[in-house]
Amino acid sequence: MKKLIPLLMLVGTFVAGCTCAPIIPTVTSQLPVINSFSATPAAISAGESSTLSWTVTGATTVSIDQGIGSVALSGTRAVAPAVTTTYTLTATSSAGNVPATTQVIVSTPAPTPATLPIINFFTASPSSVSLGGSSNLSWNVSNATSVMIDNGVGPVGSSGNIMVLPTATTTFTLTASSPAGSSTASTIVFVSGTPSPPSGLPVINYFTANPNSLLLGGSSTLSWSVSNATSISITPGIGNVGATGSVSVTPGVTTNYVLTASNPAGSVYDTVQVKRIFLEFELSK
Repeated sequence: MKKLIPLLMLVGTFVAGCTCAPIIPTVTSQLPVINSFSATPAAISAGESSTLSWTVTGATTVSIDQGIGSVALSGTRAVAPAVTTTYTLTATSSAGNVPATTQVIVSTPAPTPATLPIINFFTASPSSVSLGGSSNLSWNVSNATSVMIDNGVGPVGSSGNIMVLPTATTTFTLTASSPAGSSTASTIVFVSGTPSPPSGLPVINYFTANPNSLLLGGSSTLSWSVSNATSISITPGIGNVGATGSVSVTPGVTTNYVLTASNPAGSVYDTVQVKRIFLEFELSK
C-alpha cells in the first residue's frame, strides 16, 4: 500500500496538468461515381426514339440536361431529338460534381428528287393547211401539275385535243410544269397562201428540237426553215446555217437555242429549248 501512494500521486499530477482536447474522428467526403450513362440506340432516324440509361452511386442529386432535369440514381428515359444531340448527366455530392455525356445521332433521309413532267406527245394534224383552214392539236402529258399551250390556247388538261385556225405559219409550244420544273414541246402548223409580211422581214417557217428532253449522252435534232433572209445563225455553238436544214446537238445541261434570221429590213428570232433530264443517281453525286 505504501508503494502505491507515490504512483497514484504521480498519475494525479499528470492528469491535472494536461489540457488536451478530445479526439474527434475525421470524415472524408468522396465524389460521386457515374457507373454508366448511355443511349440505345446511339443513332436514329428523324422521328425515332432512343433510350438513355444510367446508374450512379454516392450522389445526393442527379440531373440530365436538354430539358430532362432531376432523375433518380439509376433509371431510363426515352428521348426523340429532332437533330443530333449530346446529353450531359451531372451527379452531385458534398464533395462536388461529376459529369458524363452521351450522344444520340439523328440522320435525316435525303429528300427524293422531284420528277420533271414527261410530254408523251404533242402533234398537229394536219401539219399544213391553207389560209382559213384548221388543224387539230393533240397532246398527252405525265407527272404535270399544270399544262399550257401558247398562241392563245391557254391552260389545258394533261391530255386532250383542240382545233386551231392559224392565219400564218405558227409554232405552238406546250409547257408542262411540276414542282421539279418545266418541260416543253413544240409543233408547227404551216399555213400556205399567206401574204408576205409588209415590213419585208424574214419569216421563220419553223424551228424545232426533236426530242426536246434528253438524258446524259443523248442527242436532239434541231430543224428549221426560213424564208426571205440574207443571213441565218443559231446559237449557242452552231453559227451560220442555210435557209433550211437540221443539226444534231448533245447539250450537257438544259439549253435554249436561238435562231436569228436577218435581211436589210431587220431581224427575227425564234427559240427552242432542249432540256437535260438528270436521273436520281446523277443528283446524288
